Amino acid sequence: MNTDPVLNRSSLSPELSLLLLLSAAEDHEDSAAAIAAASENRHMDWRLFLRLAEHHRTYPSVYLQLKRAAAHNNPAIPQELMQALHALYTRNTFQMLHLSAEMTKVCGRMSSQGIRMLVLKGPALAKHLYGDISLRTSKDLDVLVAPADVTAAAQQLVQMGYTTDYACHELFHLWKRKTHHISYYHPVHRTMVEVHWQLDPHKGSEPSFESIWDRRRTMLFSGTPVHTPGDQELLLYLAIHGARHGWFRLRWLADVDRLLRSSLVLHERLPAGCDYAYQAIVGQAMLLSAGLFGTPLSKDDEDLYANDRAHRLARTALPFILSGKRCPDESNKQAVREFRHYLLAQMSVRQRLDYYTKPLFPSSRDAVQLPMPRPLHFLYFPLRPLLWLWRHFRRQPLTRG
Repeated sequence: MNTDPVLNRSSLSPELSLLLLLSAAEDHEDSAAAIAAASENRHMDWRLFLRLAEHHRTYPSVYLQLKRAAAHNNPAIPQELMQALHALYTRNTFQMLHLSAEMTKVCGRMSSQGIRMLVLKGPALAKHLYGDISLRTSKDLDVLVAPADVTAAAQQLVQMGYTTDYACHELFHLWKRKTHHISYYHPVHRTMVEVHWQLDPHKGSEPSFESIWDRRRTMLFSGTPVHTPGDQELLLYLAIHGARHGWFRLRWLADVDRLLRSSLVLHERLPAGCDYAYQAIVGQAMLLSAGLFGTPLSKDDEDLYANDRAHRLARTALPFILSGKRCPDESNKQAVREFRHYLLAQMSVRQRLDYYTKPLFPSSRDAVQLPMPRPLHFLYFPLRPLLWLWRHFRRQPLTRG
């Protein structure tokens, strides 16, 4: 059993240390003292602090904490910082209100057509974890539908005015094999909806849609029922999503922090049927949340986080978090290679096989590059390597596939 800490907090910069303190779910009695100490620290870089708050998308809670401190006559907080945070907070509030309105439209439309849909992120997640939609940022709506309902859900979104750049969905129906979601954008409302049919892009032993639906939670937005996953499935999704991106935004760990502090999750295991890869990924999320936000971990969950694999994944992700950059940094080839190794370390044998064989299957890029009538679609399989080489050397700006 491995119970070693994954992070030495004393090694963190004063800017990041203060950001973590103000982003945590728990109200710290010493927040005011920490803000005062940071204000008196002549090495404190408030511009860097602002950049970190914006990069990690935790500025709503940071702004409210600093505003509370300013109300208690703490004159050392730079006025320029408060103005910038207030502008970000206000803009985000309007964005979340706009997303909430669009979410109720989409949920109402799907419900009226008998399409079961679960909202994974966005305003629903903000309301559940933070109690206020203005306290979390979100740029789009992620929804989960049953694999059999993907086409019907897509048709409804198109009728609502949404478009997609994902070409040739019907190419052998391989779009379900090549990816785990398709993005739809509304050019007038300027909102994006990602339609998911599985939680993980890499094929693993995750819960079925039916089991997630049976444990759903329902909340009302303007009188419209909005369904979300239960806490077990939500924790699994947050862990998968954050791990897949190297946790380069603290916002994702702030979500985990708030979820783990609820007694319901602390005393429940993962959904039945999850393989060892997901156990380690959730364990990684727990360790990072505990190390960065001080999240209390239950002894009941030691089988998830008190093992070498979870610790190894957590330590590997730390550089991505602390870099303050989007991950991976495409301009740094070494960083891209390190990130690829990190992703492979998360996967089970089955998922690695899926990862390596997925490029062998035809994609929408192939269909755009070389359109062929349906009876000849079988030729995309032998032509796939040649088309890939053609794109690689000509670097044609084709749509994703």
